[in-house]
Amino acid sequence: GFYWAGMTQINVSGKEYLICGSELGIIYLMDEKDSFSSIGGQPVKAIPLSDYIENAGAVHSSICQFGDYIYFTSENGYLWRGEIKTFSGEKPQFEYLKLSGNSSSTPTVTGNYVFVGTWEKTENSLGLGSVDIISIAAGAFEKVAVIGEVGEVYASPIVSREEDRYYIYFTSYGMTGHGYCYLYKDNTISKVWETDAYCALQGMSAGEGFLVYGDGNSRLHIIK
Repeated sequence: GFYWAGMTQINVSGKEYLICGSELGIIYLMDEKDSFSSIGGQPVKAIPLSDYIENAGAVHSSICQFGDYIYFTSENGYLWRGEIKTFSGEKPQFEYLKLSGNSSSTPTVTGNYVFVGTWEKTENSLGLGSVDIISIAAGAFEKVAVIGEVGEVYASPIVSREEDRYYIYFTSYGMTGHGYCYLYKDNTISKVWETDAYCALQGMSAGEGFLVYGDGNSRLHIIK
C-alpha cells in the first residue's frame, strides 16, 4: 500500500511516466493511461529498494525531481538519488546515503544542496530530529551539515536562496515542537528564529511575504 507517498512525473526516453514509492519499499514506474486501466492495469516497472540495500524501509516521501535525477527518502534513514535515464534499463541506477535518523521527509533541492528532515523516537517520547544538508555540487552526494536537536522533522523543509545564503524553514513534531528558520552560509549554521508548533507534522507554505503552518492544537500560524 501507500502512506503519505506522492507521485511525480518524469520523462524516460521521450515518454512520460508517473513514479512513486510504497509502504513495501518499492518504487513504481507507471504509464499514465495503461497502468490505471480498469481492466487490470499494472506498473511498467517495480523496483524493490532491497535490490540495493537490505532493510531500506518504507517510502513515505514524495519523489522530488531535479535535473537528471530523482530524490526521495526511505523510512529507515536513507536519502536516495536515481538517474532518470537509467529507468529505461532493467535495473535503474541508484545511490543512497545514510541520514542522521529515520526519514519520511520529501527532499528539497535548491542550488547545490539537498535539504531533508529526519526523526528518531526516544524513551521520553519527546523525540529527536534534524535537517540534514547534502552537497550535490559537481556530482557529489555527501552530507556536509546537520541542523540537530530540533525535534522530529517529518515534513519537507522549504528553502529560500539569496546568493550564497540559504534560509531553511521547517516544523518539528512533539509536545515541545517548533517552527524554525535557520541560515546556512559558508558551511555555518545559525538560528534566525523559532516559534511554537505543538505536534506539527505538516511543513510550512510561503507566499506574498508570509509563512503559514498548522499544528496539532488546531492552530494556524501566520508569520510575516
